Amino acid sequence: MEILEIGAVRIAAPGYDNRGEFSRFVRLIEEPFLSDFCKRLAGISQTDVDDADAFPEVFREFLELISMIAHGPRDHLGILISSNSSRSRRMVRGALPS
Repeated sequence: MEILEIGAVRIAAPGYDNRGEFSRFVRLIEEPFLSDFCKRLAGISQTDVDDADAFPEVFREFLELISMIAHGPRDHLGILISSNSSRSRRMVRGALPS
């Protein structure tokens, strides 16, 4: 199982205004071809992942975003991490420390 996409939304409290989004596909290495089921379910094309950066680069960008947000006002961040497995799609959310 590989990570297919990392996404996050920054929400400002108390009005829950969208203050920014992060969404990046990850190039698949171990299982480079998406199943037809995965493509239909997520609306992702093979080209989306073929043209994407490898996980280390995407994760570095994501960590930079988290670092910038963590030093700003108290906001909430919803994080979506999905894989090429039909059973794995996780949502992580919580308040960022101020």
